[in-house]
Amino acid sequence: MASYFDPSTLSSYDLSQHDTITQSVIFTNLVCMAVVVLVITLRIYVRHSIKHAAGLDDYFAAAAAASAIVLSTCCLFAATQGLGKHIWDLGLDNSPSSHNASLRISIPLFICYLSYLAANNFIKCSILASYYRLFPGQSVRRILLVLSGLVALNCISSILVGIFECYPVKSSWDWFSPRENCIDILRFFVISSWISTIMDIVIWGFPLPHFIKLQMKPRRKFHLVLLFGAGAFAFVAGILRLSRLDGLRSVDITYTGASPIDWCVAEVSTAIACASVPSLRPLAVRFFPCSWQSSSVSPLASTRPRAPTKFLGVAKDGHPYCSRDISLDDVESQQSTSLHSATPDQALRQQKM
Repeated sequence: MASYFDPSTLSSYDLSQHDTITQSVIFTNLVCMAVVVLVITLRIYVRHSIKHAAGLDDYFAAAAAASAIVLSTCCLFAATQGLGKHIWDLGLDNSPSSHNASLRISIPLFICYLSYLAANNFIKCSILASYYRLFPGQSVRRILLVLSGLVALNCISSILVGIFECYPVKSSWDWFSPRENCIDILRFFVISSWISTIMDIVIWGFPLPHFIKLQMKPRRKFHLVLLFGAGAFAFVAGILRLSRLDGLRSVDITYTGASPIDWCVAEVSTAIACASVPSLRPLAVRFFPCSWQSSSVSPLASTRPRAPTKFLGVAKDGHPYCSRDISLDDVESQQSTSLHSATPDQALRQQKM
């Protein structure tokens, strides 16, 4: 049985082409890695230093960021070994030295695939975990648990298929190993990618109807919807990646496979950034308080009983001094803040009412 790479098959290609996109691979991965590191660092800072309340969604986001960093690191290493160049420019033949040289590209690319799956599904779990805290309804939470199960099944099945696509197993990452009883991995990539994209649309669009019902100023409601709707950028990257999967079928995979890999990196990096933006809202409030000061109300706020007015004594001007506890739900962190109306005039008006 023939191996994935056979030097004799290169005769059907135009060997006069010597262009390279290695610099593009390096630039894309450096930028995406910088974005992921910056965003996840700010998220951890906000949760631990400002909110003092890290949740399961933050840990999933950190796992996604770690996987994305591994993905970009492997891509950068593969770029130093020839990723982005035409495979005939690497001087590969049937010699042992060529075999070892190919492994320095194929193994990092195989790790890239596994890291992409991990990052893509960890960030989905992070979003679903944040929704689980945000929406208390049992029916909604059941839907979220079902979606989480589908995400886990898709991730596990994709990893298993990627590892055991061929017999012997090492043919999955060894281009010179004979490929026997192999599945059509490209067709599987297309199917699993469409499933992942559809799940992205469902997950990112899930909270929008609920946010529209929130009782808040239209401008701030628009801000909130915009933050969660920013995931459309991840959809675009995922669809563009789908359109370039054919490059993985070519023997010249070091060149034609570079573009799909770049879009994989861009997709997960964009998803991590978009999923983390709502968590960074306290920083926006700190630096732009007029535009981002919270006045949002939970969807259930209108049905909650108003807190009783408490008589606290008499102020210096003779007016009674009262206090009312007002619970404001922070949509992003689900942290409850207690405010007190403490001015004597307001207390007197409340007493007369």
